[in-house]
Amino acid sequence: MLPAIARQAIGAYSQPGDLILDPMCGIGTTLHILAVHRCLHRALAQAVTWRLVTRNVATDADPPPVPPTEVVTLAPQQVGLLLDAAGRAPSPWLGPWTILATATGARNGELCGLEWADLDLDAGTVRFRQALTIIDPAVLPDADPGSSGRRKELAVGPVKSTASSATLTLPPFAVQALRQHRRQQARLRLACGQPQTVTLRRVEPGRPPRQVELDLVFRTERSMAVNPNHASRAFARLAASIGLAAHPHMLRHALASAMAAHKEPASIIAAQLRHADGGALAQRVYIHQLPQTAPRLAGVIEGVFGPAARDGRAVSAARRAEGNRRETRPSNPA
Repeated sequence: MLPAIARQAIGAYSQPGDLILDPMCGIGTTLHILAVHRCLHRALAQAVTWRLVTRNVATDADPPPVPPTEVVTLAPQQVGLLLDAAGRAPSPWLGPWTILATATGARNGELCGLEWADLDLDAGTVRFRQALTIIDPAVLPDADPGSSGRRKELAVGPVKSTASSATLTLPPFAVQALRQHRRQQARLRLACGQPQTVTLRRVEPGRPPRQVELDLVFRTERSMAVNPNHASRAFARLAASIGLAAHPHMLRHALASAMAAHKEPASIIAAQLRHADGGALAQRVYIHQLPQTAPRLAGVIEGVFGPAARDGRAVSAARRAEGNRRETRPSNPA
């Protein structure tokens, strides 16, 4: 079991989207071990700040190295197939959800936590200021001491950083899809007598949880909030229906890679992904070589060093030399 001090620190310091671990679960893989170490290190660091413990013992631990993984991104043609399939999705939220994920590169929880007030469809902008996440209520300050900690709850919390709340401009195809989605959602709500808002708890570090009413953009058929895990599974099934193995975060990578292929600098890509580091993370993690990149680069190299380029440079050099000779040749006396 986790020490009470660690559980208290985790509950107050962790943010929505962080891994909140069940202390009774069996964890054997390297990635889970790394996740446990990262979570405990942050929690105990907060406990040191609160003077509950004298030092962070997780600092002295030697976790296993991160295993190398090959990240595969989606080519523009594959994203196009996904968008076509999204237009035919039977779910009232999955189609526009996929379109907005493609257009913005937003994170799963941010999309699920988006409210209509965060959209300005007339100006064509969106601002992600909160995210839905799954929490263990047992780690919250107002938790029941007798709780087993196995009941999970959907809650809303802040985005990862100040940069994450930047305003993005939407492409016209996304604005059109969201306008249509808003009309369909209003018709469904009126036909079924559904409430306009969804009630969830808002959880923020250092503040007590509180009930909030959310006018969510994406809701289930029963007008409930879309669980981010459910969104991931639904998207995976949508991708599988057209023969792709994909998860939502791959759209974020695909957007960054497509922008890089169109020669956008890393700083601009970072601004679109709402990273706070100016482009270092985008360059290291999110930008991948697209299938057409290698042939394009081969063409560039051919144009610089190939026989035609060499012949062209030789002809140009000969012409310059001939011109120089004509300029230095003495004129005939009259």
